[in-house]
This record gives sequence, C-alpha cells and structure tokens, in this order.
Amino acid sequence: ADEYNPVPVKHKDQLYLYFTGDNRLDGSGDEDIFFSKELQVKMTFSKPDPILINTKQQEAVTYVSNTNPVTLIYYGHYSEDLKGNLYKSKLENGIWSSRYKFPQPINSHHFEGDGILYNDNILLFVSDRPSENAFNPKGELFHGDYWGNTDIYVSIKYGNNNWTEPINLGPEINTAFAERSPSLSDDGLTLYGSSDGHPGLGRLDVFKSTRTNTADWSSWTTPQNMGVAINTPFNDLGYKI
Repeated sequence: ADEYNPVPVKHKDQLYLYFTGDNRLDGSGDEDIFFSKELQVKMTFSKPDPILINTKQQEAVTYVSNTNPVTLIYYGHYSEDLKGNLYKSKLENGIWSSRYKFPQPINSHHFEGDGILYNDNILLFVSDRPSENAFNPKGELFHGDYWGNTDIYVSIKYGNNNWTEPINLGPEINTAFAERSPSLSDDGLTLYGSSDGHPGLGRLDVFKSTRTNTADWSSWTTPQNMGVAINTPFNDLGYKI
C-alpha cells in the first residue's frame, strides 16, 4: 500500500515519525494516520501504530507540533465535506481530542489540505479555490494529472480563534498549475514546497524560496529547484525538514 506525508518531530528527545498510510491492513480503511518511534539504532523505527482519531474515511497528517500538548493538523474527508477540509486534534495525557474543523474562511466547499502551523498563529495551506489563475478543481484531469491548479495560502489567527481572509502567496510562488505541501524553516523565511508549474524535472518537483519582505507574505525570491538529489521525473512532494 502507499505511505506518504512523513512528519518527523521530537518530543523530549524522542524522535517520532508520523505518516499517512492508504489502505494498510493495520488501519481503519482508506487514508489513516500512523506514528512510529525511533529505536536506539539511529533511523530504525518501531512497528507503526494507528492513532485513535482514524475512521473508515480519510485522514492524512500534514503537521505535528513539538509542544505539549501535541497539536496535530490533518486533512479529513468526511460525509459533511464536499471535497475535504483541514482539521485539528490535540494529544493530552495520551488521549486525542475530538476533531476540530477549522472555520471559514480557511475551509470552504473547495479542497483544502497540506496545512502547517507556524508560531501557533500562522497557518499555511493549499486550496483549489478560484484565484487569479484559471479555476481547475482538484480531482479533474488537468495538465496530465488530477492535482488541479491548487495554490498555497496563508491565514493569521487573531482574537478568540478567528482567522484572517487567506492571502494567496502570489505569482512568484503560485502558478497556473499545482502547488502542494508547503513547509517553512524555523525562522519562517524559507519556504519549501512542490510545484508542477515552475521549471522542473518532470511533474511535481520540490522547490525553495525566501521571503524578501518579512511584513509581506506575497514577496518571495524566484523558487529554486532542489535538483536531482531530491527530484525525479515523477511526483515529488511532502518535503519536510
């Protein structure tokens, strides 16, 4: 089966690897979230366990905090979701809280996924909502694949769990084709993400770009392809530091 969306995170000097497994025999069905612990031999891991928020529907991990309590952000596609949305859960005293669905204007009736938190109040995510580029929804054949022309957005938390209208990261980052799986450096200045629109080796490739104005989320250097050590002629995504 398929395993993807790796999220490595340290808690009290213990390295955990969270990931998404699709139709694994030890899952609940469809996409599920699993975690594994690094063993004493570096980069060897324990048998994965599913986390207890999994259902027979789709859950795909995109972010796990290194704080206490642990904050998990994931893509969920449930009966109330038209195309899948962003959800959150917290791990306290070994128990995952009930799923929390991010409100509008983050979630919509379009696809939202690939959510990551920065400084606990900045959310980067991907959506196929209409933008300045032509609208090509995820799931329909476009540009040789089914990604659509998803863009990367940012929303900032204010007040009592309110979120600003999402800001499109702009034409330097987003193209008329698919952008996926954003990831930020610890200082919030370097963006890693996958694109099917910037010059690359094949389909989705991993790129990096630097913010040129720390007060502006739409000012970036021209994305650099991460090269043949990372990218292939196929889809490369889910890059995490």
